[in-house]
Amino acid sequence: TDAEKKRVEAELAKAKSSQIQAEESVKKLEEESKKAEAELKTTKSSANVERKKADDAKSTEEKAKSAYAKTKKDLDANAAELKKQTATATFEANRIKKAVADYEAQSAKADAELARLKAEADKAKKERDAIEEALEKSKSSAEEKTIRVDTAKAETETEKMMLETAKIRAENAGIKPGSIVVKNSVASAFLEGNSKSGTLLVKDCVVRDQPEKGKQIYAGKKGDKVTVVSQKGSWLQVSEPGNGYIHKHCVK
Repeated sequence: TDAEKKRVEAELAKAKSSQIQAEESVKKLEEESKKAEAELKTTKSSANVERKKADDAKSTEEKAKSAYAKTKKDLDANAAELKKQTATATFEANRIKKAVADYEAQSAKADAELARLKAEADKAKKERDAIEEALEKSKSSAEEKTIRVDTAKAETETEKMMLETAKIRAENAGIKPGSIVVKNSVASAFLEGNSKSGTLLVKDCVVRDQPEKGKQIYAGKKGDKVTVVSQKGSWLQVSEPGNGYIHKHCVK
């Protein structure tokens, strides 16, 4: 780490400073030793003085040697410690580099996984939107068909009611359903399915080539005579005028 690196650099600077101081001390002691030896040579005339100076020089030399030895020992110890700390710092630096490389690899892997999941999410969303759209279309179609079925049911019920009413009216008029001749009615035209009768339009009506939404082939006027040949639900097939269909409410 940065803190560990700074601490190691501080230790190195301290050791280097100690080494410089030791070298300066040795140099100074060497200079003093040389000076003492020179003084010893120039003061041989006085034995006591020379002896004292020699003793002092020797003492100083011993101190210098001792100081030098101590300093060298400290320097060696500091150098060994510095070497150890340098090795530790190198190990930590390599460990940190490996950790950074591992993190970058994991980050790249996570980015790839994120991109894959995002692509799957986008695909799932598109599929869901398509399904919902199809569901809405199906629902709309089902609702439309339900409305058409309900309408057909209502028309069927209406036709049944009108049929019952027609039967009651026929019975009240003394006519049995299924007879060939029906007074003032076109029922005989489609009860048997193959007979023909002429009747008048009670209002303006359109003759179409098909029931309900067929193409208009004739515009009938109130009072026009038509010939009914069969019935399909609420629509009567006529052979005159033209061959087409009119609504049953157009005649009585």
